[in-house]
Amino acid sequence: MSEEAVATGARRRVGMLGWAALLLGLVAMVGAGCIMVADALTAQEKAERSVFSTSREREDGAFVEWSGYTDGYKPGAEATFDIMIRNQTEDEWPGRFCLQLVDLDDQAVVSTLKERPFNLEPGLGFAQSITVQLPENLDARAYGLSLVVRKPHGPSVDLVRITVGETVAERGTVSQADMDAALEACPEVTGGQSEATYLVTLAKEDLVERTGVSPDEIVVESINEAEFADASLGVPEPGKLYAQVITPGYIIRLAVDGETYEYHGAGERVVLAAE
Repeated sequence: MSEEAVATGARRRVGMLGWAALLLGLVAMVGAGCIMVADALTAQEKAERSVFSTSREREDGAFVEWSGYTDGYKPGAEATFDIMIRNQTEDEWPGRFCLQLVDLDDQAVVSTLKERPFNLEPGLGFAQSITVQLPENLDARAYGLSLVVRKPHGPSVDLVRITVGETVAERGTVSQADMDAALEACPEVTGGQSEATYLVTLAKEDLVERTGVSPDEIVVESINEAEFADASLGVPEPGKLYAQVITPGYIIRLAVDGETYEYHGAGERVVLAAE
């Protein structure tokens, strides 16, 4: 083969490589453009949702605040709400909150999305983002979203109208019967379950899942109050950032077959610290 033929072949290969590179670049640009459009649409959808935010403070100093959206919910999808509860009274507050979905037509609770007991000393409180999953069998229409908080001097009931799915139906009105149904579905606190007891339950559930043992085989060795340096509860995950605030909680030690498992807990979260 002559040198001229070799050179011509080389030029052709270089040209083909150049076109291939150009085509790959165009594909990447188009792909990036699609991603940017998708992100923009997602942000636009979020911006179009209506926000609600309510707060209540009783004369005794019990404070409750919560927020979320009134629309954009889908059956079976996750939803997040921010809840803040503070005990600004002079007494210990053994309480409970229930986040519920109410049928405004039947004045009945469709689903208890979240229920949590708590026990707050004077001056303490918590603020958390609560993620729940909506029932999959919800019809596309209006519902009531209720937050019931059991307090030492009587409960508070707050109910917000929301829409689920694609619907043009009005969100309807809230009646006293709706609020009574929400209150009835939230158990009273009768000296009841403290935050420590609730966290022990969570720790046991985690240990059962990890080891496969029966809950009856788990022995509670000790429950001690603690203050953790930040929101990691003393067990930070690599690469994760945590709020740098003193977090009151508990150190819980559980035993199975002579082996001890130490959990750190606060609010509605426990983490395995050592075994």
